[in-house]
Amino acid sequence: MEFFLPAVDANRGDVLDLPFQLRSDTPLSMISWSVEYDTEVFEFIEPVLTPSTAALLDSHSSEESLFAWFEEPQVQELRFEAQLGIRGEQMVPPVESTGQGRVRFDLEEEGFRYRLQLESIQGVTEAWLHLGGAEQEGPGVALLVAFPGAGRDVGERDTIAEGLLTDDDLLPGGGFDGTLVSLAEAMQAGGAYVVVQTVRHPTGEIRGQLGETLSDDQESWLQVAVVTDFLGRPQFSIPADELVTLTYLRFRVREDAPEGNHELEFSLEEEATFNGNFRDGERIVFNIVGASGQEIDEINFTLGSFPAEVTNGSVLLSIIGDVQILNVGDANHDGDVDISDPVTILYYLFVDSSSVTCLAAIDTNDDGSINISDAIVLLRGLFSVSTVVWGIEPISTTRAVKPGPECF
Repeated sequence: MEFFLPAVDANRGDVLDLPFQLRSDTPLSMISWSVEYDTEVFEFIEPVLTPSTAALLDSHSSEESLFAWFEEPQVQELRFEAQLGIRGEQMVPPVESTGQGRVRFDLEEEGFRYRLQLESIQGVTEAWLHLGGAEQEGPGVALLVAFPGAGRDVGERDTIAEGLLTDDDLLPGGGFDGTLVSLAEAMQAGGAYVVVQTVRHPTGEIRGQLGETLSDDQESWLQVAVVTDFLGRPQFSIPADELVTLTYLRFRVREDAPEGNHELEFSLEEEATFNGNFRDGERIVFNIVGASGQEIDEINFTLGSFPAEVTNGSVLLSIIGDVQILNVGDANHDGDVDISDPVTILYYLFVDSSSVTCLAAIDTNDDGSINISDAIVLLRGLFSVSTVVWGIEPISTTRAVKPGPECF
């Protein structure tokens, strides 16, 4: 069995119908699946049957088919961050340093997942998680990263450490039993901090006290089930060896959704399992699998489940932000496209490459590069009476692009 889930581009506020497609080498009378999504990004409305699937369900008694879905509760995880950053003045005693950073610990079922970012600091040798309140010194209980010898220089902000802390990574002692439970209690009480050591300051150059914040990650699950026939009869099953669009997942992208790439996670690649049963509250539904071309005995049928090959393990949805209209060809940004604009392009090419900041506006032939052909295309578009004479199509003077400070 193969599932197909597409990549999608969207804008804030868009309502999208995402096709859920599958192909199986055996007829299917039941399929259920889950989709994980971030409620900070997506507002799910409902799954929608395609006309062909709806016709299949309507082709026999309504008591012999089922289309159902439900949402599981949101999950919010605890997060601990250095809320004042990681700085030299938080050391005991304070240290003068240009270095700074930030760190985050997310409490998950497996342990504490952490990420440490630093900038403007030289010769980093180690970073440790310590127990202790603000302006106190306490024991180190977990090594986050180490750079032996001359250490590591960090200029621009960079992630220098990330990983997962488990009980095996913690050092007991001084009243600390070395368990994640005790560590979480200390963090919640404000009794944990991170120290970054350097060659110049081997006991610590910058420090950040951890505080509890509510995770912004809000995950929810949508569970969907389609049963075309409780008896598994082939004539009422999803046909084999065909690419079938079973349903659409109709959802809205939130108006305040963060820009970037986000996922609707169906399953980890190559780890999906097709479950052969589903309980709708009264009945347990089994998928019935029979040999190809063989009539299924409704009394002595075969109950089965089998693994699914996930062709696309997640749906990647890119939120490209608010779309503005860029006036392509308006090289000098005066609001008009006229003879001064190809002159501006030529000036940019042969005199001063800093004279134009918005390159998208002067890429008039949309080939991804700026050269003399862009000025020629613009001149032809301005002065040609007929495109037959020049042998080109009229140029388009508008294009929808992602806004940027260099263009708007």
